[in-house]
Amino acid sequence: MTLLERGMSMLGRLGPKAAGGWIIYRRGAAQVWVEATWGRTEFQVETNGDVRIQHSDRDAIVAWDLLIIDGIRAIPQRGDQFTVVLEDHGDNEVFEVLAPGGSEPWAKCDPEGRMIRIHGKKLQ
Repeated sequence: MTLLERGMSMLGRLGPKAAGGWIIYRRGAAQVWVEATWGRTEFQVETNGDVRIQHSDRDAIVAWDLLIIDGIRAIPQRGDQFTVVLEDHGDNEVFEVLAPGGSEPWAKCDPEGRMIRIHGKKLQ
């Protein structure tokens, strides 16, 4: 195991405890609970020659091998949703999997794709 692989494995185990928590990832009626680390991503969006910066409302960084829906590893898609589960189980925040300007709504965090970053737009 390379140093990068060990580091990504450690991030997958310790990141959610230090800077994250649980999400419920949903596609239609199917759902899975996954630990996630929080993040945000800036996007450069060009409209009619003007460049502006937009950002995701919240990114969920997860171990891709845990994102299993209907028995297979899911590829995040626009329109999927994830709910951030708050410790006090109060008003949970719901995010739609989305990225501005036609960008992909997810990205690999490492060359092997062990960890992925899912971009979200807040719905509630």
